[in-house]
Amino acid sequence: AMRDAMDKMGVRVGLEEDGTVRTDVDRIPPDVKGEVIKVSEKGLIEISLGSHDGILIGHTLDVYREGAYLGRVTIVKTSPDRSVGEIIPDFKRGTIRKGDRVATKFS
Repeated sequence: AMRDAMDKMGVRVGLEEDGTVRTDVDRIPPDVKGEVIKVSEKGLIEISLGSHDGILIGHTLDVYREGAYLGRVTIVKTSPDRSVGEIIPDFKRGTIRKGDRVATKFS
C-alpha cells in the first residue's frame, strides 16, 4: 500500500543490494562540509564524511579551495566516517589535493 501511495505521488522507491529501501528523498545528499584526506592517481579521493553524516553511494559533492571551485565527485564507497569519491572529468576545473574542502553545495 505504501509503494502504491508513493507511486501516485511520483516518489521512486528502490531496493539496494543489501536490502535497504531507498526513496528519492534518500538520494538527496545532506547539507554537509568536509575535507579531502587523500587523493589517488586513479581519479579517486577519500573524504572526511561518511554514512554517519548521511553520505550514500551515488551522492555528488563539490570540491573547492579558498572559494575556487575545483570539481565534482560521485561517491562510490562509504564507511561510517569516510567516503571515496570518483572525480567527474567533465566538472574538473583544477588539481584536487589533500586539505581541499568538499560540500554538497558549493557557494
